[in-house]
Amino acid sequence: MAKAKLTILMFDNEPTLDELYQNVFEEVGYNLTVTDNINQATKICREEKIDLVLSNMLLDNDSQTNEKLGFVLLKTLKILLKTKNIPFIIFTNLVQTANKKKAIELGADDFWAKSDYTPKELVKKVNKFFKG
Repeated sequence: MAKAKLTILMFDNEPTLDELYQNVFEEVGYNLTVTDNINQATKICREEKIDLVLSNMLLDNDSQTNEKLGFVLLKTLKILLKTKNIPFIIFTNLVQTANKKKAIELGADDFWAKSDYTPKELVKKVNKFFKG
């Protein structure tokens, strides 16, 4: 029996990089879905089997809370019964200590600096994450 592919949702808004991530992750056997729409990201997590969320914080802020959208997605997923156990990693260039602290306090499993990893290195980091 073939091993099921793991599915990753990437919440990001850099189309050129996102396409590169998509190609590299799929090359090694992951399913990678990329969206920059918070409502779509939430819906995907509720309706599909997602094994990991990699979320940029995004430069845009939520119009109601003025929080970075990555934080809003994290908070939303962690309060929903169906999505609260999905591993969530913030993957961003906004690496200030306050952002990292807030992400962990909100329930992120980890916080990775985007600038530290090429797409292939990111795949290796994700592989290590899944192996524990």
